[in-house]
Amino acid sequence: MPLQIVPLTMAQEADWTAFLNSHPDASLFHTVSWKNLISASYKYKALHFLVYKGNAVQGICPVFFVNSFLYGKKLTTAPFNFYGEPLSTTPKVSEFIFAELKRLGKAHGVSYVELKSREPLSEQITKQFRLSSQAFYERTMIPIGSEDEMRGRLKRLAKRMILKAEEGGMTFEQTDKIEDLRAFYNIMVKLYCRKHLTIFQSFTLLENYLTYLKPHGHMQLCVGKLNGKVVGGTLLFFYKDHLFDQWSLSDVDVRELSPNYFIIWNALLVGHARGMKDFDLGYTSPHDAGLNQFKTRWGGVTTKINFYFMKINPKAKLPQLDYYTSFGLVRKVIKISPQWSVKLLSKLFVKHFG
Repeated sequence: MPLQIVPLTMAQEADWTAFLNSHPDASLFHTVSWKNLISASYKYKALHFLVYKGNAVQGICPVFFVNSFLYGKKLTTAPFNFYGEPLSTTPKVSEFIFAELKRLGKAHGVSYVELKSREPLSEQITKQFRLSSQAFYERTMIPIGSEDEMRGRLKRLAKRMILKAEEGGMTFEQTDKIEDLRAFYNIMVKLYCRKHLTIFQSFTLLENYLTYLKPHGHMQLCVGKLNGKVVGGTLLFFYKDHLFDQWSLSDVDVRELSPNYFIIWNALLVGHARGMKDFDLGYTSPHDAGLNQFKTRWGGVTTKINFYFMKINPKAKLPQLDYYTSFGLVRKVIKISPQWSVKLLSKLFVKHFG
């Protein structure tokens, strides 16, 4: 019985979800909820498809069409700092998926197809489709166990900083209040304008997390408070028994309390209470020394995220991956700009960074 490509529509959503439920490598970023979230937030066209053999799903592939003035037209399995590699049951199905990605790339006139994978792709796929690869960003995974087990893996500095925040009066809450989400976002804006000097996501994205992820139990906002005021927090994603840290941040004006240690520690406790087995701290540029040092203090394991590019246009220029050291002119402009103007700039242009 031949393999068949079927675009994902509402009629196939149940089959798609059932396949994810049975596949060991499925993630939140493969789900229908995530597809709808990204499409609603950035107006990217979703071209997700399934591979059937008869009535049985043999593979799936998330893919978005992005038209960016920075990078031109591309297809990507996961916009921004996420991953969402194709999933299949056999190497033959994988080949079928990559052939369809190549066809879609040509049909949409893109320069290249971008894939982000937690594990290296097979040598056969890499050679057959002439994929170039970059293993640049690093991803840290912390095992979740009992409180005593997790505390035993902490580096001495992390233990000291957690205690400092506790003794300083910080409290931790899981919350669904829109005013707490707004306070969390305002801290993000301040942080990006004063420290990171780069554009940031809109508040609409955070609202969409509530709309598309919260009803399925995939998302929780947690905040750290000092004297009743939100001074930091984290957006946590849940899928199966995996916990993902979307954003952890704190107000630069209370850094003497090292609130990020306190926030991550309590996020681990939330993961334990919900039966999670690991905590993904997301991926980081190797040039961000401070953040990488922070991530080493939790007893986790760091691996590379594998970026693959399939050139559709042979003359296409592949993107500069390291956002941490890129866009020097943009950073200089943000440094001297009022906060309201950076918010406007971010709202207009953030979708072009996907």
